[in-house]
Amino acid sequence: MKFKPSWRNLFLIFPYLVIGAILKRLRLTAEVKDGKLRVERGLLAKDISEIEIENITDIQINKSILQRLLMLGNLGIATSGTAGHEVVIGGIGSPMKVKEKIINSK
Repeated sequence: MKFKPSWRNLFLIFPYLVIGAILKRLRLTAEVKDGKLRVERGLLAKDISEIEIENITDIQINKSILQRLLMLGNLGIATSGTAGHEVVIGGIGSPMKVKEKIINSK
């Protein structure tokens, strides 16, 4: 018995993927103010992280193939008190410019 992938299924799933990506992007805000990086996640319930800019030791940029095509990326921010990335900001536009703004605000 052979199974072939159906393009119809792809077209049925695609709108849900797009809506999910839009909602994910809408629920994330990040700002640099008063020497702190503040990241808020969530539409109804909120998760807020604040990091002192002077404690940031590394900012890593990761991009998947799709993110490269869409000029998006993920920022991983590490501080002196953590082993990995304390905060990961996903799916932001022009991640290199955002990284430079964070570094220049030190």
